[in-house]
Amino acid sequence: MVDDIQAIVANEIEVPEGYRVDYGGQFENLQQARSRLMIAVPIALFLIFVLLYFAFSSARDAIMIYSAIPLSAIGGVFLLWVRDMPFSISAGVGFIALFGIAVLNGIVLIEHFKSMESKYTNLKELVFIGAKERLRPVLLTASAAALGFLPMAISSSAGAEVQRPLATVVVGGLITATFLTLFVLPVLYVLFKEKKNTSGLSPKVITSVLLLFLALPTFAQDQNESLTLEAALELAESRNLQLMAAQKSTEAAVARQSAGWNIDKTTVYYGFDKNDIAENNVYNRVWGVSQQFAFPSLYGAQKNVLQDIALIKQQEAELEKMKVRAEVSKAFLTVQHFQSLGDHYEFLDSLYAVFANAANRRFETGETNYLEKLTAAGKLQEIRLKKSETAQNYAVALNQLKLLLNWEDELTVSRTLTDLELVVLEEWDSHPGIQYYEGIAIQASHQVQVEKRKLLPDISIDLFRGTNPGPDAKVYPGFQTGLSIPLFFGSQKSEINAAQFQQEQIALQSEGYQNLLQSKTTQLQSQLAQQEQVIDYYEAEGKTLSEQLIQQAQLSYKEGEIDFLQYAQLLENSRTITLHYLQSRYEYQLTILKINYLID
Repeated sequence: MVDDIQAIVANEIEVPEGYRVDYGGQFENLQQARSRLMIAVPIALFLIFVLLYFAFSSARDAIMIYSAIPLSAIGGVFLLWVRDMPFSISAGVGFIALFGIAVLNGIVLIEHFKSMESKYTNLKELVFIGAKERLRPVLLTASAAALGFLPMAISSSAGAEVQRPLATVVVGGLITATFLTLFVLPVLYVLFKEKKNTSGLSPKVITSVLLLFLALPTFAQDQNESLTLEAALELAESRNLQLMAAQKSTEAAVARQSAGWNIDKTTVYYGFDKNDIAENNVYNRVWGVSQQFAFPSLYGAQKNVLQDIALIKQQEAELEKMKVRAEVSKAFLTVQHFQSLGDHYEFLDSLYAVFANAANRRFETGETNYLEKLTAAGKLQEIRLKKSETAQNYAVALNQLKLLLNWEDELTVSRTLTDLELVVLEEWDSHPGIQYYEGIAIQASHQVQVEKRKLLPDISIDLFRGTNPGPDAKVYPGFQTGLSIPLFFGSQKSEINAAQFQQEQIALQSEGYQNLLQSKTTQLQSQLAQQEQVIDYYEAEGKTLSEQLIQQAQLSYKEGEIDFLQYAQLLENSRTITLHYLQSRYEYQLTILKINYLID
């Protein structure tokens, strides 16, 4: 209801200068109670832990019992949701009461476990039997408190709207705390006691405790935090599909480096020649192993090429990362730009709506003509169309950002305008594009070596032995080696020439790429200086002038010094200044972005 009242006051009621609107009654009490609750809850949680620590003289035992707090909060939140109750001050007080009651079950269990340590050497057996023996006391402790609050939870009498949220939180929290404590607390007890003699907590214990505390609802922190540019870039690096594909391409190239030693398949054969007759007048059966090798230096050259390709893929991944970061930054700035435009048109919409109503009333009373009424209505409709168009552009930009982040849920972008820092490369050799061309130049050089070494002879080795099934047969071993000499090398010579020309081509492309980057940087820096002048003017004079135009227009129109047409013209001038500034600021940030992520 207060939101509706605030909207009406902002759009339809003109508050004189020097006056303000405050909201009292229950709303004011709610705001004050919420502020006190944001202080009381952390203090209560801290005091519970301190008391547990002094009671057991052990941080380990205190943390184990403290685990009942997030476990109980789960049930309290869940039952509020099931009963469709909002989080109220009463519910907050209920959480404080619940946290104090919930630790009782933990105290009962831990005290019993510690009393049984001298009787059992097996921790798992200890906690199993101990939990079983303390099942009835734990259920009695929880049910007594839960049943005591149950009448309040289902009450419908006078004052029930205060009692129901408090009792609902306590009943729901005790149900889950009791059930989960019987399972979670024994597990934590085993994990802590197993590492009792170590200097610190084990990773499993730390992880368990952290997961439990993450379940604790935060009272003072907004769950839907707005997204900053830095957070968006971090999300893109871990979720963007193009970056993940580039990373897989790099991994494939790295895995392929060993393929340079691509030795041909080994041939195992068996044969006979009836003319090959042994001393016992029986022809021999021959089996053997044959292997073909390229000249050894060729394998080394091929491996160098594959290593170069892996480095090139890494540079391509860096370029893709640079490109994605630039696209995410641009989409983020575009979303913020249309947010600012939306805020501007929202302000103008409320402003024109007030004076459109005023113009309509003045026409009804005969103080003005029909033209002024039409002009006011037309201006209001124009602003609302611009407002709708801006909202559509904002939705498109936000969807583009979500696509780049591979994000499907709701996304809230920070409304604080981002100011990018200008980063100018002093050494061009560090640019990923230059490093990419250096990599393919090295690869082209190694490829020339590969083509040249293909002219070297291949080596063949053949090991065989023959025998026969006849009487007094002997074994006749044999060995054969040879060289495959390329007598017809015209085709390979053409491949060498082509590889050398490609090497020269890449060198020229690299030089041209660096010249292009330097030229674009100079051009963008000049453009940036011009845009900076526009922004400096607005921040120094234009913003003040725009505000003064609106103030003077409102004052003069109220006092009757100007008519509505003149008033609309002054508002138009103010709007033009502001819109020009917002557009210039947006283009200025995009220019910085182009310089920082200089990719062609």
